[in-house]
Amino acid sequence: MQLRLEREGSLALANRNCDNCESLRKAAWDRINELESKLEEREWVGLTDEEVRTILDDNTRDNNGFEIWCNGAGVARAIIAKLKEKNT
Repeated sequence: MQLRLEREGSLALANRNCDNCESLRKAAWDRINELESKLEEREWVGLTDEEVRTILDDNTRDNNGFEIWCNGAGVARAIIAKLKEKNT
């Protein structure tokens, strides 16, 4: 979706009346193709079982190691943060 919005934004710029419309159009399409190829080359990195266990332990145990109610929001935020860290 983000790529489509970026593509539409680039095309809107390229379609304005100006002396260099063809040049802008080509530059926009070149940039779009470059971004698409980078997205295709990238491999998703998931979480290991150990990372999942650590996240769950951090959100279901207190500082003394006793089990507590699961902090679902904390688990979700920790998973999102870890995936962002590994995939950016």
